[in-house]
Amino acid sequence: DASPLNSMTSLVSVNLYGNPIVEVCDGVDNDYDQQVDENCCENGTTRPCSNACGAGVELCENNTWVDCTAPTSLPEICDNIDNDCDGQTDEGLVVTVPPNHPYAGGRMGYSRVDEFTNRQS
Repeated sequence: DASPLNSMTSLVSVNLYGNPIVEVCDGVDNDYDQQVDENCCENGTTRPCSNACGAGVELCENNTWVDCTAPTSLPEICDNIDNDCDGQTDEGLVVTVPPNHPYAGGRMGYSRVDEFTNRQS
C-alpha cells in the first residue's frame, strides 16, 4: 500500500518553502526525526572507524567526522599481502623467474622460465 501512513520512513521534513530541513549541531531536532544532533560530534574528539582494509580513527572537525586513518585499498602487487583488500592475496599476478631462482618450481605462484619478469595479467 502506498498510503502516506505506510511510507513514513521515506518522508523528509521540509520548511515552508518545500526545501529539506537538515540537522544542525545545535541541541535541537531540526529535521524532526526524533533524534537530536545525529552524526554530530565535539570538535577535537576521535572515534574508531574502519573499512574493508582495516581499522583506524577519525577526527571531529567543525562538528563533522573526517580523516579516517584506516588503510586504503592499493593495487595488488606480488608481496604475499592482500593490497586491494578483497580477501585474496596476490591474485591476478603472474611472476616468472629463472630456472635456478629459489622460488622456481611453483611456490607462491612462481613458474620456471628463462627470463625474470614481473607483470600483472
